[in-house]
Amino acid sequence: LDETTWLFQNTGKYPAVMGLDYIDATRNGLDPANLAKYWYKQNGIPVICWHWRDPSRNTFEFYSSSTKFDVTKIFDSTSAEYKAMIKDIDIVSKSLKMLNDSAVPVIWRPLHEAAGGWFWWGAKGGAACKQLWMVMWDRMVNYHGLRNLIWVWTYEPKENGTWYPGDDYVDII
Repeated sequence: LDETTWLFQNTGKYPAVMGLDYIDATRNGLDPANLAKYWYKQNGIPVICWHWRDPSRNTFEFYSSSTKFDVTKIFDSTSAEYKAMIKDIDIVSKSLKMLNDSAVPVIWRPLHEAAGGWFWWGAKGGAACKQLWMVMWDRMVNYHGLRNLIWVWTYEPKENGTWYPGDDYVDII
């Protein structure tokens, strides 16, 4: 909002798009949903990404160099990693559900820049990240019933197509 206000003060116009982040939603409850709803009512377009902090809560980090969270362990539904990941997805989904129920569309950009390897969700390679995307998509769409999300995949040149979750799970590249 600071950048948006600055832009208005210096140009007399607001931008159409406002970028928000769920970076602190799973830890301290800072939820961008009300700001997204407000922005949409002002004829703006909310774009929300998620710098997903270590789901295990062993650190407050999302960089792979600062957390040991292993995304490959989330595919065992009895693992602590799976349970931690689902808990975080459910927290964010509850917020997104409020936007869904208010008919606010969201350009949703989770797991961004995965192939860079600098975030835990990309640290174990394309296959693990792709599976994580599909688990998140399924949980949000089929379990929570979210229909307001426009799913954005951030393509990295080094991907060579091996990271892409597929057209059934992505709306915009």
